[in-house]
Formats: sequence, C-alpha cells, structure tokens
Amino acid sequence: MKKKKFKHNKNQEKKTIYDDTIAKKEPPTKKKRMKKNPEKNIKKIVYPEFSCARCGLPINELSSAIADKETGLPVHFKCVIDFLTKSETLNEKEEIIYIGNGNFAVIFFENPKIRKKFKIIKLIQWEEKGKDYPWKTEIADLASRV
Repeated sequence: MKKKKFKHNKNQEKKTIYDDTIAKKEPPTKKKRMKKNPEKNIKKIVYPEFSCARCGLPINELSSAIADKETGLPVHFKCVIDFLTKSETLNEKEEIIYIGNGNFAVIFFENPKIRKKFKIIKLIQWEEKGKDYPWKTEIADLASRV
C-alpha cells in the first residue's frame, strides 16, 4: 500500500481575515527602562557594637540579645541560659526555657521526646517588666527605618 500524499487543492483560496482593530493599532512603543543608579539615596544602617556583659565577647545579633539582670546591658541569650543552668538545681527531665517577655522557666517534661506535655516548676523573671532599655529602643528605631 502506498501512502497518498496530501495535495493542496489549487481551487481553494487562502482566506485572510482582516481585523479592523489590528489595522487601527498604533505601533508598540518601547518601554523606558530605569537606569540603575548607584546607591546614592540608600544609607546603610549601622548597628551599634556591644559586647556581652557576662562573657565579654562581641554581640553580633543584637536582636537576639537580652538585657542583663544586674546591669541592663545586652548579653548573649546563651550566656543567660548557661548562667541559669548553673545557678538552678535541675532534676532529671527538667530544663530551663525562655517563655517570653524576659522570663524563663524551669520546666519538667514527662517524656523528653514528646515536648507537648510539660509542667512549669518555677518561673524566673529576668528582665524587669515595663522597663525600657536604651540599647533596645535604639535597635527598634533603626529597624523601623528599614
């Protein structure tokens, strides 16, 4: 069997449809591209440098720092946890956890693998409630400029 090739019928006319809207359209205009300006208007935010009141090392992330209980200066979050772990007597299945607003708690977990069930054994207020620390307000002001 031979395959038949499709031959275009010469008698058929090619139909072209003209749309009035296409003919009336104006040629497309080029979009203006904004030139990249060197960073003239953008000012780099420089955070103040603080060192930890507990260990003396510089604090790289001020947003995660917490105020020292005695001096009010910023300290590493880890330094506070380490200090509280040494000062509190923890039993088996107990941990010190940050619960917010400058407060920590000694928490007992029935099963350490399942952290949904726990009991708060002791609350530890670290930062004074309602006190404004000048270094925190300075960071908040810088962050609000962004």
